[in-house]
Amino acid sequence: MIEEIKFSSGRIQLQGTLHKPNGPGPFPAVIVLHSASGGSRLDPFYDHLKTALPARGVSVLVYDRRGSGESAGDFSTADFEDLATDGAAAFTYLRQCPDIDAARIGLYGISQGGWIAPIVATMEPAAAFLVIVSGCAVSPAAQMDFGARYTLTEAGFSEEAQQRALALRHQVNEYYRGKLERNKLLEQLKEAEKEPWFKHAYIPRDDRLPEEVTLSKWYYEMDYDPLPIWQNLKQPTLFFFGDHDRWVPISKSRSNYQDVTAHMDDVKFVTLAGVDHLMHYADGRKKDQLSAQYLEILLDWITSRGGR
Repeated sequence: MIEEIKFSSGRIQLQGTLHKPNGPGPFPAVIVLHSASGGSRLDPFYDHLKTALPARGVSVLVYDRRGSGESAGDFSTADFEDLATDGAAAFTYLRQCPDIDAARIGLYGISQGGWIAPIVATMEPAAAFLVIVSGCAVSPAAQMDFGARYTLTEAGFSEEAQQRALALRHQVNEYYRGKLERNKLLEQLKEAEKEPWFKHAYIPRDDRLPEEVTLSKWYYEMDYDPLPIWQNLKQPTLFFFGDHDRWVPISKSRSNYQDVTAHMDDVKFVTLAGVDHLMHYADGRKKDQLSAQYLEILLDWITSRGGR
């Protein structure tokens, strides 16, 4: 059963789709918090949630992130708190639905959504559980350094070249922090653009460097610390990592999350072999297919908390 819905987050109207099991309910539900590149409810990654969870008695709400799809608002300057406010508005909407069990509404965060979900949980302490998929337990700036180094290594660049790229990434971040003059950074960028490693390091070209950094999302995001908020949470939580993740330092992230969730009674950590950032097989004949082990663990864990 599919229901198209609209709900408001402050003055912003958001649109989404509620995928429900057959029958009268009330059903438990999961709200999906988006990856950075997956702001549309039509993103293919969410398909497995839309089908597999309702088949096990759990409703799934996937909405267009603000400024994406049919939702209003501006994503370009929205910080994590803004996006979490939207997720909390989705929670409020579901809590008022007669066919949803208000005591069994959980949060599912993929990638960047892994930073958003715990913020929503502090806004909505009644959230029943959290699922964090490929969540990163370092700052966005540190995460992008990791991603750049991964890509540079994959492309065969030397350690010396990688260090130069990371040093320039640091200079870009210092500009966003207001600690480096724009003209000085432009000179460095123009010179570095000649280097073969430049296009692999996720560094903006000189003609794409914003004059007003407060109009850029990076200004709001880069130094976010994702760890302290977990000290305020107690909900059952399932963490997934793939050991072929090119965007998340999984060993450090798993260790950091284990430290900050040590006070919680029900936490499970799963690291899947041969699996990438989006829970797809990373190589072999099954490359780019969703991990069967991920899906099985996900379904069993969520349905043990209220599904059929």
